Amino acid sequence: MPILAALLVLVPLALCAHLWVSGWIEHLRETASSDPEAARAVAARALRLSGWAFCAVSAAFSSYLFRYFQLGLRDGRLPPSGWWSLGAYRVAVGPTARRISRFGLVLAGFLFAASVGFALAIENLVRVLLEGPITA
Repeated sequence: MPILAALLVLVPLALCAHLWVSGWIEHLRETASSDPEAARAVAARALRLSGWAFCAVSAAFSSYLFRYFQLGLRDGRLPPSGWWSLGAYRVAVGPTARRISRFGLVLAGFLFAASVGFALAIENLVRVLLEGPITA
């Protein structure tokens, strides 16, 4: 039942997003034919906003994962005790849970660093796009 409910929500949401983005891209193409500089500025702003939004979500998720595995390492069990373990059918304990937690901490740190790096890369890309035409 949860999978069906998720599909009933996510599929229409994805279709609406696809239709909105397709219309926006078509409008951007029309604008580019009459005023390329305005279209470039709008595209750069959209790229910057969507990139920062993605990086913010990624950083928040990595912080959540870091806390999850930090508590797992401290408790010696995964999922950690408390509300983190609601709905868990199996629990890893002892050295296995600690090993998984250490790996998870490294993975969460890598995800956070990657989100910061991605944000910097998008800023550099937007700056290059706004500087002018790209020639080979």
